[in-house]
Amino acid sequence: MNALIDFFVDRYKATLTFLALIVVWGLSSVALIPASAYSDINIPYVFVSTGYEGASPEDVERLITRPLEDRFRSLSEVKSMQSWSRDGMGYLILEFPDRYPKEDALVDVKDAIDEILLDLPEESEKPFVKEFSFDAFPVMNLNFISAASSERELIRFAKEMATEIESLPGVLEARLSGAPDEVLEAIVDKTKLDSYQASALDIYNAIQQNNRAIPAGNIISGTGKFSVIVPSVFETAEDVKRIPILENDNAVVSLDDLVDVKRTFRDKDTFSRVNGQPSATISIYKKTDAREVVVANQIYKIISESDEILPPDIDIVITEDRTQYSVELISEIVGNTLAALILVVTIVVAAMGLRSSSMVALAIPACFLFACIFLNIIEYTFNFMVCFGFLISLGMLIDGSVVVVEYADRKMSEGLDRVEAYKRSAKRMFWPVIISIGTTLAIFFPLLFWEGISGQFMRPMITTLFLVLSASILYALAFTPAIGSIFGSLGRRNFKTLQNSALLENGDPKTLDGFTGRYARFLDKLLDKPGFVISFLLLTVITIYSIYGQHGPGGSFFIEEDPDTIIVEVQARGNLNANETLEYLKEVEKIVLTVEGPESVFLEQAGSNDPRD
Repeated sequence: MNALIDFFVDRYKATLTFLALIVVWGLSSVALIPASAYSDINIPYVFVSTGYEGASPEDVERLITRPLEDRFRSLSEVKSMQSWSRDGMGYLILEFPDRYPKEDALVDVKDAIDEILLDLPEESEKPFVKEFSFDAFPVMNLNFISAASSERELIRFAKEMATEIESLPGVLEARLSGAPDEVLEAIVDKTKLDSYQASALDIYNAIQQNNRAIPAGNIISGTGKFSVIVPSVFETAEDVKRIPILENDNAVVSLDDLVDVKRTFRDKDTFSRVNGQPSATISIYKKTDAREVVVANQIYKIISESDEILPPDIDIVITEDRTQYSVELISEIVGNTLAALILVVTIVVAAMGLRSSSMVALAIPACFLFACIFLNIIEYTFNFMVCFGFLISLGMLIDGSVVVVEYADRKMSEGLDRVEAYKRSAKRMFWPVIISIGTTLAIFFPLLFWEGISGQFMRPMITTLFLVLSASILYALAFTPAIGSIFGSLGRRNFKTLQNSALLENGDPKTLDGFTGRYARFLDKLLDKPGFVISFLLLTVITIYSIYGQHGPGGSFFIEEDPDTIIVEVQARGNLNANETLEYLKEVEKIVLTVEGPESVFLEQAGSNDPRD
């Protein structure tokens, strides 16, 4: 231990080079760590959805949901299972243990589906498996509204912007809702069918046999090799109209001769409205490793550029902007951290002088940057809990440096040179510093094994605290002596101060004047009556716990605060179609719009992709 401290002080150039490396590496790590409101929590749920178009809820339950349930019950790690069956869709939500990796859970579910896939109806879609995470919620919603433009125009502009947004590197998906799929509708003329002696089955078979990619192979000749392309995939509506239905030696009857084909929209099962007006909504989802704020700024830039292209009657309303909350949350905690930093440095400067306090204050950015190196390695984000961990550790990380610098100053007041003074200080205070910070870490160590979602939520704060305080040990016992051996100085201290320092080391502190002397004399009186003091402290602690247990307000995991978003869920019984459900929602919307205060009111009717509908 002594040899190690001598090494750091005697080879101070290497020590300071190592410190500079930590600073540079830490700054580069800060640039790589993404910011988010909350950390990535392993939510132990897997969502499985299966489409079976045209099937009733009873058929979906019998042919889709129950077979999947029976197969998933054989998975040993599944804790619970919920299922829903509705028109054309079946859903299951599987719960796994908190500690079970979600990657393994996804693999187990997909393997189980592959085993039972042949038992499901051929007409059904392959079950879709999805994990739950905070990234599954949109970063923001862009709502296109207009009082004059048609629905087709709104959808066209929304689709163009969704395509442009999806091209951004940090965007995973720009999902369009409130906009039905565009389809071709065929109105069959029975008189024409009878006149051509055709049937609806002929039309069905002709359509089914077309619009298929046909691999026709290659033609190899003396001049080269050529790929054969068969034009069999529909590109335009005219291709559909030219589908041959009947043919003989003299003529061909196409689809256009038998039916009236026109462009239209599929029947809507989802609706979105903003501030009482129909809207086409883009829900934007970011990639896991993307920065929310960076993605939001890129989207804002696209919106500002689109103002020159969009008609003046089309407005874009932003709702559920999660990045705004993230920026406010991180800004507040960073502001509190900076305020605490200023207070800590002010107190240290007032107590120790400018030069000594500078060495102590340098511990704060050095330890923070050291922690950021490992936060980047373990792929943490700059979220609320990480910043809170920095804030908690702020006052504790300088304790070791304060002790080393203060003891070195005392030795220099006795006549030692600064090199020897800082060596002796680091050696003398090695175990006190280790034990002091070690006991603090021991308090938080069990929290690293806190299970459940709440444990995952708190773990980034505990990890950050461990990294920062571990770095403070290195700084106090390695970097502080090296820096002090070069820049350490008593400064301008009068004879009285030096005399008091010597008296504290070798004399009787009760003879001192001022606060230090009064405290020493008070402490001496307490030590004369140890039994009384211990009894008083125990009685005080027991009284406080008893009073709080009887009259306290209790406890809660999160404090109550004013919400920035209020969600109103509406559920109805009965076989209601989409339009009937929308009318009920409009009545609720009218009531909500009469409330003063909200910046925007966003209404969304869940469709076939939402099991809660």
